[in-house]
Amino acid sequence: MTNNKLTNSLTLSDVLDINELVMDKLNIIQAPTRSGKTYAALHKMSELRGTKRMLYLIDTTAGKENILNSYEQVEEYNKAIIDEVLKDDAKKIEPIATIMTYAKFGYAIKFGFLNLSEFGLIVCDELQSLINYMEWADERLRNAFPLALEEERKEFLIKGDLSHIAFNTIVKILDNTEQKICLVALSATPSAIKSKIDNYITVNLKANLKELEATYTKEYPSIDDIPYLISQKGKTLIYIPLFLGE
Repeated sequence: MTNNKLTNSLTLSDVLDINELVMDKLNIIQAPTRSGKTYAALHKMSELRGTKRMLYLIDTTAGKENILNSYEQVEEYNKAIIDEVLKDDAKKIEPIATIMTYAKFGYAIKFGFLNLSEFGLIVCDELQSLINYMEWADERLRNAFPLALEEERKEFLIKGDLSHIAFNTIVKILDNTEQKICLVALSATPSAIKSKIDNYITVNLKANLKELEATYTKEYPSIDDIPYLISQKGKTLIYIPLFLGE
């Protein structure tokens, strides 16, 4: 038996007042998945960038590609450099935001490729994922990697190092009040962020969080239903219960 449910159609843009965001703290906006966080960032929060650009940081390459395919206002970090060299004026919409993963952000900062003064707003999508990876990498290095091959250990150290650089750069932005960069963290589960960063505020929204869930939910009895769900709905989130024990 299946159970179909269509929840309220409110999105983050409907309930966010950008006047609630402040310049000298990490503005944490807690909102569930599929509540229009990216849309709100580009069409509402982007006003806070002033005359500069917005930098959108994200935890996964897949998420980055999805945003690039969905919004013309966003361009990839490497693409931005190429366009500047070629002076490409063929775009219909002038991009207002540059997007990159946290790993690429750490890499660009480490080697001095990124000038943060070009940005008036930095949006950190699911910042807790960066923190979780950073802690996982540290534990892995302590416990497992003393026994790893030198080449494996070197590669893992580089990846772990980039995550620390990315996180520490975000913290330094908060400490440097002269940079005038508005910093926003979008997260469905921000507890890890709050445990690592002291200088933050939780942005008040004009609605209950549960009202923001604009998703279509279907319970399925077997794995055979999954291809049907994907073909009918396009973008699909699939949750699989975790059973402990036999």
